Amino acid sequence: MSTSTPSGATGAKTSKKARTAASAGPRDAISRPRTRKRLPSLHEMPFDIFLEILLQIDPKGLINLARTNKDARKALVNPNMEKTLWKRVREESEATEPPPGWSEAKWISFLFVSFCFSCGKANATNDFYILKRLCNACKKAGVVAEWALPRSSWLAPGEAVNNDSYLAHDYVLYTRYRQSIRGGSDTSKYYWNADLNATLSAWKALCANNPGGRAVNTVKELVEFKEERKAYVRDIQRTALKMVKWEEKAHRQRRNYLASNKELLVASIRKRFADLDIYKQEDIEKAINMKTTGIGGSAATEVTNRTWKTWRAKLEPSITRIRDTRVRGIRQIRMDKILDQWDTWLASLPLPAFERLTYPDSRDIWHLPEVTSIREANPDTIIDDSAYHAIFNRFPNIASSFVSNKRIQLREMVPDWGRHPTDLDPLELATGMEEPTDLRVRQA
Repeated sequence: MSTSTPSGATGAKTSKKARTAASAGPRDAISRPRTRKRLPSLHEMPFDIFLEILLQIDPKGLINLARTNKDARKALVNPNMEKTLWKRVREESEATEPPPGWSEAKWISFLFVSFCFSCGKANATNDFYILKRLCNACKKAGVVAEWALPRSSWLAPGEAVNNDSYLAHDYVLYTRYRQSIRGGSDTSKYYWNADLNATLSAWKALCANNPGGRAVNTVKELVEFKEERKAYVRDIQRTALKMVKWEEKAHRQRRNYLASNKELLVASIRKRFADLDIYKQEDIEKAINMKTTGIGGSAATEVTNRTWKTWRAKLEPSITRIRDTRVRGIRQIRMDKILDQWDTWLASLPLPAFERLTYPDSRDIWHLPEVTSIREANPDTIIDDSAYHAIFNRFPNIASSFVSNKRIQLREMVPDWGRHPTDLDPLELATGMEEPTDLRVRQA
């Protein structure tokens, strides 16, 4: 019996090898399409593994995942997940149970999503008293004040107007919404218009079944309707007080979390600049801190190679500016020390006041080579007193050299035509003619 492989199989394998060998060149290898691995469907994954993965995601991430597509929503939003996933997420966040008629998933979405319920605008706020997440514009447009409602709206057939049954806040969810900052606090009750109309329509429908107020069954339904609404409003009011405290606590935890991440991010950015070894640590710390504009709280705690270029381009100019300011301050301190000694030495000379005017002033001292060498020395180098004393001892030579050079420059400016060698020195003549009688006049 022959053990050879069938010719069809051999031909297939040979042709496959031939194709692979023929396309072994780099160009063909690049152009050859790659096969993608197929991930198992969410429905095929073992439930315990799937649930453990989902529990590692934060609540907002779970909501976004459920909104990805129909399959994701079907896998995450179902009666089984209500008890195993969403309830556990709510309990871990320490939130209260959802209001009557609300699912766990809907309650989590209300607590952790920040888009306006009406217009979709971001950064809206939750009002737990009317169970709506609204921006300021939609809240102002969608609420109606209690004082704007007619008193007879909630009267049962045959009921007196002076009865308390006309108070809408007994039957409709209300909030205390401050429409304006003027005029002090606003204690009025406000209702969401859609909720008010829906409840009022149900009440009027019941009243229409008993125009005269004599049908026993209808009267009983009216009483039960009011009692149910009162109990519902009281329950939501109690829950709202707890949820307001819960939200305040969540905001504090969020701020602390972002502040902690920001500290780590600031430390990482500082380390990156310190590793450059071109800036002093004090300049880096002064330019990059918790108050630096552009460094906000986020989930990022480290600077990656990808984000480092952006951070350096954004923050390096401020470090350079702070470094230059510090260096200018050091140089000015050195210069002030030299100028103070110069003024003291110049005041001690027994010279007429007008003659002192020919000596160098602070601007001339600033540009002297001896002074420049000290002033422009490395800012991190400490200049000892011996270097300063070396300049102080050269003050007489500095003044003499300055006056001599200045006289030579001025003499070169005087034209020599028509002047005899035996004539008086023009500079001496000019000095005698322009001698001031009062030094203050010359200074002015």
